[in-house]
Amino acid sequence: MNDVNGAWSMVTTHADLFQGMFCYKPKMLCGDDVINLCQVNYGLQGSNDRSLEDTSIFGWELFLQAIEGNYFHKDVG
Repeated sequence: MNDVNGAWSMVTTHADLFQGMFCYKPKMLCGDDVINLCQVNYGLQGSNDRSLEDTSIFGWELFLQAIEGNYFHKDVG
């Protein structure tokens, strides 16, 4: 890698700057992270579909908050 403008020397000299690129750092997802992964395509405002969608989204957000607040046991089985 040093053949390309001394890239490896740059990485080793400034290891803290490159750590995120080369080292895996697990991160716990929070409810907002999960919500941001999804895109909701709502029906028309005032329609029956929209009312059901709002109820479903509200339930989903409550579920995520419950998980985030550790209101569920994580053991399965």
